[in-house]
Amino acid sequence: MFFPSICVDNFFNNPDDVRQFALSLDYEDCSVRGGIWPGKRTKELSEINPDYHKEFCQKVLSLFFDRKRFNLQYKIQTYFQLTEPEQYGNVSTGWVHDDGFSPLSGVVYLSKDIQMDCGTSICSKKSLYSSERNFDAKQEMFGNYTLEKSKYYKDCMEVNNSQFVETVRFSNIYNRLIAYDGAQYHVVNNLYGNKEPRLTQVFFFDTISSDWFPIPHSRTVKI
Repeated sequence: MFFPSICVDNFFNNPDDVRQFALSLDYEDCSVRGGIWPGKRTKELSEINPDYHKEFCQKVLSLFFDRKRFNLQYKIQTYFQLTEPEQYGNVSTGWVHDDGFSPLSGVVYLSKDIQMDCGTSICSKKSLYSSERNFDAKQEMFGNYTLEKSKYYKDCMEVNNSQFVETVRFSNIYNRLIAYDGAQYHVVNNLYGNKEPRLTQVFFFDTISSDWFPIPHSRTVKI
């Protein structure tokens, strides 16, 4: 692991402007865009607004790195994501998963009045043999959901999630950023609230090239 899990409130200086920008964009589900995720996403934000994309990346990385000292090279994917209330019937909990080889992933919560339990939990394996299960059912649920199969999706999700135990829980607070090593398992606690869609900005660093990282650096202190 390279990065600790962190929580930063009041992340954006002007969150209402970011929220307004997000709500002005078009969204597509994963059956159109490819991949597997709940709800809908915009196009990758570097395609929509390169200046915003660059400033967002610098703002996230500045939580860990002194930009004056480190010449960072990185690749990132970041999107706004929107899940409508009851989009997947009575299946409201997300699927525990990891983000593959992403050294740093995270989310910024952008819903103003949503319930706090629409946040995110960090999880760990219950055993050495725990792993993501029922991947095909997850892909079908998010890509081609049908109400008639909602019990099947829920049962498959519960089998998958039973392999893990929650270790940290972050509440959904407007303009809160959470970030974590992409290799850590995590889950959305509630995909949608009763009053408004669950709006977030998600990000996944594919690579970060640096000769310094927080957790490896802390290991050099012999205590």
